[in-house]
Amino acid sequence: MRVPTVNLTPLPKLAAATPNVKLVLINGVNSPGGKLQEERFSLPNVYCDIAQLETSEGIAKLLKVIPAERLLFGSYSPMFYFDAARLKLGESVLTAEQERALRRGFCIAA
Repeated sequence: MRVPTVNLTPLPKLAAATPNVKLVLINGVNSPGGKLQEERFSLPNVYCDIAQLETSEGIAKLLKVIPAERLLFGSYSPMFYFDAARLKLGESVLTAEQERALRRGFCIAA
């Protein structure tokens, strides 16, 4: 069953109105960039996972608009192979601090 894409237009207003609620966009990004992403991720309580990012360089690009502490490891398993997400993370050009934050952020947000 194919589920339609969710309209995220109200997200910035909702996130601003509920600052103590952590909002996690599961499978919320499949390609980095764009003004809408910058707006969504400018709010400190919006998180997102890397499950549907297409390339390893996507993580580095996404880190330009969202801090590593709010970018979460996600594999979309069992639909995708877990190793694909692990390799995507391992092949990304990240500082040790960014990688540690990304791995740790998942545990904190959960």
